[in-house]
Amino acid sequence: MRSAPLAPARALRQALPVVLAVLSLLPARAGAEEPRDWRAEPEWKALLAAEAKALAPLLKQAVKDDLRRQAWYLASRVLAAKPGDTEATAALESWSDAQLLEGLAPPADFAARRDKVLHALGDEYARFGERLEASGVDPVECYPLQLRAHAYGATYGALLAALQQAGHAFAGTFGDLEQSVLAQAAGPLAGDLAFPPEWDDALLRVRVAWPEACCATLGPWRLITDLKAPEALAALCTLEQARRHLAERLGGGQPADTRLVDVVLAQEAATYDRLGQRLLKRPEDQRDMQARSAWLDRQLPPASDRLLCCARDRHNGFAGPHAALLMGAAPVIARLHLGGKGAAWVQGRGAWLLDGLGGALEGFQRAPGGEAGDIDPRRCWRLHAAGALRKEGVLLSWERFLEVDAAKAREWPRRTVKVTFHGEAVDAQEVDVAAAQATALALALLRADGGKGARKLGDVLRDLLKRDSLPDLDKVLGWKKGRWQSEAEAMLDSVAR
Repeated sequence: MRSAPLAPARALRQALPVVLAVLSLLPARAGAEEPRDWRAEPEWKALLAAEAKALAPLLKQAVKDDLRRQAWYLASRVLAAKPGDTEATAALESWSDAQLLEGLAPPADFAARRDKVLHALGDEYARFGERLEASGVDPVECYPLQLRAHAYGATYGALLAALQQAGHAFAGTFGDLEQSVLAQAAGPLAGDLAFPPEWDDALLRVRVAWPEACCATLGPWRLITDLKAPEALAALCTLEQARRHLAERLGGGQPADTRLVDVVLAQEAATYDRLGQRLLKRPEDQRDMQARSAWLDRQLPPASDRLLCCARDRHNGFAGPHAALLMGAAPVIARLHLGGKGAAWVQGRGAWLLDGLGGALEGFQRAPGGEAGDIDPRRCWRLHAAGALRKEGVLLSWERFLEVDAAKAREWPRRTVKVTFHGEAVDAQEVDVAAAQATALALALLRADGGKGARKLGDVLRDLLKRDSLPDLDKVLGWKKGRWQSEAEAMLDSVAR
């Protein structure tokens, strides 16, 4: 089944209540008037015809050069302006959804030509909407025209000024947002956010399989999600502040890999599973992904690495709104800041420490007002699960645990255990025992010596990423023999009381 063409309906639905509330305060005009059907007028039809004509050469070039996702986007826009267009219909039927994931990214010359055409069309939409409003057409009817103008990247000054004066901002595929909503969701990072246009090829790589997805970028992250804008931007800003916090604590350098990491964040677990089936090529990856709430798909350049994630832990919703996202992102953060551009996909002895880092990062919380936050062990549900599993005799001795590699950790049966989390008794389900035990060690090192131990944890992770094997902890940490085990046990004791 073909994916549906793109449309601005979602943003319109979000904004209409505000527009209608404002209009309700205005005095009614005297006398009943028949609504004007401007969509039947020649000027509107001429605009649509000009739009289809301007996009047709771009569509033809995209098909010729195997720019499949660009062709999919352009064809959907041509059909919106000219329903039934044969070339656009043929383009949409040329490739299956799986085949749309193949094909080439647009080269610079095509992108420049495309942007020039789309921006000019945006200006025409803006001017047309302006003329309608000046002639007395209801602003609510003109709102979709304004959205389309912004979506096409209009540079028309009057349009941009009107949006700013109204206290709104255009947030790309998220549509029109109140600046106060943006500020509340993003806090001090609001000015660093960027919103790729709807034709961004990295976005389309996911959107061809998930048309309702919206996109924003911040730092090294490209968030693609079906969450509403406030929740989506809060998640993105939490992720970025957690990255900055962890990189500073671990003593990481600037990323050598400058590609953005695609974070595909699904509101529902069923959507997460469906995207895995459509975006991941290997059946074993699809199977393993569905056993987790986050999965990292390492891709070869120029494609970006892709983190698929549930908005909440699929088995343990009590963990918090961003726990699964932070868990999945921790290995990416470690690779970016500690592993260098050629960091290996860690599978060897001690690979579980990266999951332990994720379990620790699940306890990160932004400070009130959105400022930089900190990791609170009491918010790390895997630490609580590890404490309960220790009582049941499930955890390995630390000496045996050191010898566990990624394959052995995957074979370890998942557990369900009762824990007390935030003062409430809950069942922690499908607990990855290796990740839980590793969380206790990661937290212990992060907090050792008043937090100075975090740099030592960074040294251990740097060695692990380089050699695909855990180094001699006593040697790298520089502690007397047995201390790190004692620190880990003390961390487990902190949740046993």
